[in-house]
Amino acid sequence: MDHLTCYLPGALLLGHHFGLPDSHMLLARDLLDTCYQTYMKQPTKLAPEISYFAVGANEDLDIYVKPNDAHNLLRPEFIESLYYFYALTGNHTYQDMGWVIFQAFERHAKVTHGYTSIGNVKNIFNTRLRDLMETFWLGETLNILFIIIILMDFQLWNKLGKRKALSRDGLLLYKDFSNKFFDNMTKDNYRKRFANHPQNTNINSEALRNALEQNILSAPEPQHQLSLQQPAQQLDLSKNIENINENNIESNKEDVTRVESLGNDRAEIELAIQDPNLLPGSKGITIEEFLERIDVTNLPQKQHFHGARNERQVAVVNAFKHAWDNYRKYAWGHDNLKPISETYYDWFGLGLTIVDALDTLYIMGLEDDARKWISESLNFNINRDVNLFEVTIRIELTNRLLPSFLTLSGIPYSDVNLATLTAHAPKWEPDSSTSEVTSLQMEFRDISRITNVSLYERVVQRVNEKVHILEKNKGLVPIFINADTGNFRKFATISLGARGDSYYEYLLKQWIQTGRKENDFLLTDYLRSIDGVFSKLLKRTPKDNHVYIGELIDGKNFKPKMDHLTCYLPGALLLGHH
Repeated sequence: MDHLTCYLPGALLLGHHFGLPDSHMLLARDLLDTCYQTYMKQPTKLAPEISYFAVGANEDLDIYVKPNDAHNLLRPEFIESLYYFYALTGNHTYQDMGWVIFQAFERHAKVTHGYTSIGNVKNIFNTRLRDLMETFWLGETLNILFIIIILMDFQLWNKLGKRKALSRDGLLLYKDFSNKFFDNMTKDNYRKRFANHPQNTNINSEALRNALEQNILSAPEPQHQLSLQQPAQQLDLSKNIENINENNIESNKEDVTRVESLGNDRAEIELAIQDPNLLPGSKGITIEEFLERIDVTNLPQKQHFHGARNERQVAVVNAFKHAWDNYRKYAWGHDNLKPISETYYDWFGLGLTIVDALDTLYIMGLEDDARKWISESLNFNINRDVNLFEVTIRIELTNRLLPSFLTLSGIPYSDVNLATLTAHAPKWEPDSSTSEVTSLQMEFRDISRITNVSLYERVVQRVNEKVHILEKNKGLVPIFINADTGNFRKFATISLGARGDSYYEYLLKQWIQTGRKENDFLLTDYLRSIDGVFSKLLKRTPKDNHVYIGELIDGKNFKPKMDHLTCYLPGALLLGHH
C-alpha cells in the first residue's frame, strides 16, 4: 500500500461528513489506524513510501517494508487525513498523532540547513539522508501540521467561521465541535444503524454488505471515540447509489460523441495559446489588466498568526522558519533546496518551493518577499517540458497549459512545453496517469469562475464526462489512460496509491466544490469506487487485524501492498460521511 493511499481515511471521513454512509466512517477510522501504524512500527517513527502486509497467519510481521521502498519523502497525505479527523471530531488524539510524527521529522529529517527526505526509515543510526527538501514539505506537510497544532487552538481559527474556506486540498475549517453525533460504534449498534440508515436503503451491492460484515464488523472495538458534528442536512442518495454496479451504467453513442469531440473549443484553445497573456474571449484584455480591475474592497481582510503559545506551536513555527530561511539562503528562486550540499535543484525552473509555500507564508505574515519575487522574477516562458499535473497543483498558468487538451479524445497529454506551447505523451510511455488527468479540475474550475472564462472549466469537465462513461472494475480504474484513444490501458494496475489516488479523492471534492448541487455523476462514481474498495481491495492482516487497501496487479491479481499516499483516504471518507 503506497503512502499516497493514506489520503483515503480523510477522503472517506469527508464524504461521511456530507452525508455518505456510516460504513465510510468506520473504514476511515480503521484505515487511519493502519496508516498510523506504518509510522509507529518503524524505529524512526516515520512511514516508508510503500508498506506490505501479511496474508497468512504464519508470517512473522503483519506490516513489513522492503529495502527499496523504505524511504520517506516528508509527504502530507496522512497529515491531511489527521486534519479532517481533528477538525470533524475535535478529538485531541489526532492532534497528538500529528505531534508525534512532527517530532520524528525533527529528529531524523532536520539538518543544519533545512529538512531532507530520508532513504531508510528502518534504521535510526543510518537513515541515509537524501539531500533534497521536497516542495510539498513547506507547501503542504508543514502547512497542515501548522493548522492542526496551531490555528485550531487560536482565536484566529474561530474567526474563520464554519465552512468558510475550501483550499485546493479541500481543507474545510470548522469552529464548533460541541454537537455529539456518533457514540462509540460497537458491532451491535453499528448493525442497527447501518440497516436503518437512509443512505443505505437503496444499496443493492451484496459485496458491500458482505465486506461490511466480514471486515468492519470483525474489527476490534475502537480505542478512541469518534464524535462527529451533525451534518446540516441528510442526503437522499437513492438516485446515486441505486443499482450500484457496472452493468447499469447508462451511456449511448450520442453521449460518447459529445464527450470525445472538442468541437468549437479546439478553435478557442488554439486562439488562447496564440497569446497566453490575453484573457480568452475578452477582446484583447490582458490578464494583468483584468487583475487590476478586481474590486479588492470585497476581498477577505488579512488575518495573520501572531505568535506561538506553547511548546508544540513554538516547535512548528521554528521548523518552518528553519526550512524557509535556509531555502532563502541557498536556493532562492529555484525549485528545491538541497540542504546537505547547501545548493539547489531545479525540476521545472519555476521557483516551486516559493509558489508551493505561498499559503503558509501568507498565514505567517511572510508573504512580502515571495510576492516581490513572483512579480519580478517568475518567468513562464521556459523552453522545457513540464508535467501538466505538477504545474497545475503549484501554478495557475492556464493558457500555457491548454495545449495539453488538444487531443483526439479531450483527455490531456501529460507533458507541455510552456514556451513552444506544444504537448505530448511522456517520452517513456504513451499514456497519461489517471490521477493526473482527473485532478486538474478544481484549479481550472476555480480560475474559470474567477475570470468568467468558461473555456477553462469546459476542457476539464469534458475529462470528467469521458472518464465517467468508461468501463470500470466495480468503480475502480486502471492507473493509466491514453490521450489519443481516451481509453484506459488494458490490464494496467488498479491502485489507490501512485497514479490512481487523486481520481478517487477529487470525485468527492469536486462535488463539494460545486455546492453538492452540480455534477451528481461524480458522487455516483465516488460511491461506486468506495463500493469497489470494500469488495476488491480492503483486507485485514491475520494477527493484529490492521485494515489496509491493496492493489490489483494487471487489474485482477490482489497484491498486499499499500503506498503511504493511500493515507489520504481516512480523511476523505470522514469528509464524505460529514
